[in-house]
Amino acid sequence: MRSSWKIAASVVCATVIGGAVITWHLHKAKENERLVEDVRASRVGADHGDAIDELRLGSMYYSGQGLPQDYTEALRWYRKAADQGEARAQCSLGSMYYDGRGVPQDSAEAVRWYRLAAELGLAKAQ
Repeated sequence: MRSSWKIAASVVCATVIGGAVITWHLHKAKENERLVEDVRASRVGADHGDAIDELRLGSMYYSGQGLPQDYTEALRWYRKAADQGEARAQCSLGSMYYDGRGVPQDSAEAVRWYRLAAELGLAKAQ
């Protein structure tokens, strides 16, 4: 009786674990679909000069979320948004120059971008 109980418990356990794995894979697939859609929508907006979408695209390239991590591309999109007065993009440029990510480390350039963002009221830049 005990061995059949162990077999039944093992089957239930395997089913639960298998179901959790399937659920996790389905969740990841949906997450990937959302990322693909976010990238597509952001690229369309960015290509039309929308500063928020340029910021999003820069962030995706910076973090490697939805796109391959590419600091050069992040810098390009952040700069486009920053040139339109997007404070968060200006702050992100400041961080890139401060850390030397995708650009030579340059504290003076970092401060310049932080100051622009701070003047627009972005507390993080202040």
